[in-house]
Amino acid sequence: MRALHLLLGGVALLLAVLGVLLPLVPATPFALLASWSFARSSPRLAAWIQRLPCIGPALADWNLHHGIRRRTRCVAWLGLALGVTISLVCGDFAPMQVAAVCCGAALGALIVARLPLLETTHG
Repeated sequence: MRALHLLLGGVALLLAVLGVLLPLVPATPFALLASWSFARSSPRLAAWIQRLPCIGPALADWNLHHGIRRRTRCVAWLGLALGVTISLVCGDFAPMQVAAVCCGAALGALIVARLPLLETTHG
């Protein structure tokens, strides 16, 4: 079972990195999955992923408080809007494809909107 969790964590981490680099590919769910998998297979990798500056704080917020910060929500929405805009401007899509991209983006924005916000004084 440990090997399966290691493999799942590695694949999820790779997908999270791709999600940071590619528009419309989510990074956060894969980062959460990688963190969960590594916590069950390798304390060293679990600690390492928690220390990553780009996702460590968000993982800690989720693991400790089951919520996200307002700034994280805004960055997610901005990234989603930017990814959709770049995709639609640079791509040659049929009307149904444009509708599918917009529906997917709306669903992603709704999911982010429904995540609990952490009440903090510094956002």
